[in-house]
This record gives sequence, C-alpha cells and structure tokens, in this order.
Amino acid sequence: MGVQEKWIRIIQLAINIRGRPGIKARELASLLNVCERTIYRYINEMFRIGWDVQSDQRGYRMGNETFLPALNLTLEEALALVLAARQPEVPELFVESQLDGALAKIISALPVSVRASLQQVQSLVSVPSGPRSALTLKQKEVARILRDGASQKTSVEAVYQAFGEKKPIRRRLDPYHLFFRGRAWYLIAKSHNEDGIRLFRLNRFHSAYLTPFPFQWELNFNLERFLQNAFTVAGGEKVTEVKIRFTPEVAPYIEEVQWHTSQKLERQPTGDLIFTVSVAVPEEVLRWALSWEDKAEILAPKALRERAKKVSQALEKTYKD
Repeated sequence: MGVQEKWIRIIQLAINIRGRPGIKARELASLLNVCERTIYRYINEMFRIGWDVQSDQRGYRMGNETFLPALNLTLEEALALVLAARQPEVPELFVESQLDGALAKIISALPVSVRASLQQVQSLVSVPSGPRSALTLKQKEVARILRDGASQKTSVEAVYQAFGEKKPIRRRLDPYHLFFRGRAWYLIAKSHNEDGIRLFRLNRFHSAYLTPFPFQWELNFNLERFLQNAFTVAGGEKVTEVKIRFTPEVAPYIEEVQWHTSQKLERQPTGDLIFTVSVAVPEEVLRWALSWEDKAEILAPKALRERAKKVSQALEKTYKD
C-alpha cells in the first residue's frame, strides 16, 4: 500500500470513530475493508502523532482535543480519491487534476509531524505505472457521458467500432458500470442492437450523448458476479469450467498466485498440477495457457482443447523454416 493511501485510510478511520463513538475494531475493519490487525496498527499510528483516540469496553471514540478539519471535496475530487484508493494503478480518466486537488487538501489538513514524515518517505515508496491505452480528450468526454448515463440510469446513443468491424456502428446502450482492468477502461452495458449485456472498450468509442430515455437494469443481472466470472476482462453470467495440466517445472509458479477466485489446484503423484477454473469466456484462459508454451496443456472443455491444437498448428506453420 502506498504512503498516501495509508494516510487516507487513517483519516477515514478518524472520521468513522468521530462520527460513531463506541464503534468496534471489527466494524472499522469492515468499513475500511482491512483486517482488524491493520486497524490496531493505524490507531497506534494515530497515538504516535498525538491524536486523542480513546478506547474502552464499548469501543473507540475521539477525544475533545482532536480536531479533523472538514475537507470540502468536490464530487470529482471525491470520486478521484475513491478510485485511486481502490486501485492505485488506475490512470487518469476524468480525474487526474481532481485527484491532485483532493490529495493537496488532505495533506494540508494533516498534522505538521505527519506531513514531514510523509515527505520523507515518499521518495522510498512508489507504485510503478505500466503501459496503458491512452485516451483522447474526446474519449474522456465520452467517459463522462457514460458515467452520467450509468448514475442517472439514462440510455446513451454512441458510435462504437468493435474489434474486427470495418467501420463504427451507432448503438443505443444502457450503461451499467465503468471499470479499469489490465491496461484499459471498459464499459458494461446493455446493447439494444445486440439485445444483451456486452463489454465495450472505452477507447473504441467515437462519440456518445445522453438520450431522454430512462432504463432499468436487467432483473437477473448481478454486477459482482459478472465481473467475478471474468478471467482477465470479459465477464458474464454463464460460466464454463476449464482444466489445464501444468508440468512440475512451472507448477510452483502457478500455486503461488491467486489467478481467479474460482480456481482449484490439484497436485498429481507425477508432480503435475491440474488447474481448474470457471469463467465466462474460456478463450481468455486459452491465451493465458498458451503463454506457458509447452508447460501447459488444455484438458477441458473439448472445444477449447481443439482450439488450442489449431493455434499450435498455425504457430508451427508460421515459424516453419
């Protein structure tokens, strides 16, 4: 966790304690989405810088000597702060300057000793930014329109060019959710053209505008389940079970990472590892498996195994001398 995010969490902790005297550590942990041990560590940090945090059998409360200035954050600044705290590597979409403004307000409200410590350690901790799809000013404006459509539950008319399409197509969309995954921003929306919930990559939009038509989410649609079923980006309600055999050589590398929430790992007497995962789009797992070259073998489903064979044959033909 970055230093700035840590102090944002500590400020959130202080706000919750002041607003709900007697709150328990487990409640604070749930609100901040951290473990109780982290709450105790944060409270010790608050003691260290002189904040009057009091505790008894009923819970925590802030003493009268503690004053946390109100931060007059704009909606854009608050949104930028939440996005950055949840996923620090998220690039600027419509929040770059707003994030700078929000952080400046927070840092200025910190005690002098904390600001000095923050400045000292900032050079020692960083979150490297990797390559990502750059958005034009027009695409950032499209993002704002899509966000407004999602928050107001209002349909959007958009011009979008999907991968493989020769020209952009006008679509009417009901925008559900914008999210960042991998190296780009994506929109989950119901497409009236295809009559279903689809995934749209933000930098493929040419234009968009709000319509006067309200919409409601599909009755059985669950956003958390949709995103959870994605192996990398593409989500969906229906899932397919994929099985891969990994050789003993790479098995330890597979075991040390949580690749997906549904994964199951089974070591074989031979040392091989059977990796099982349930995802919405099996082709995403195929691309990942192929990155392990001959150390991975698709076992199921049969159609995906056949697809892997065709890809392997095509590669052999491409690189044949």
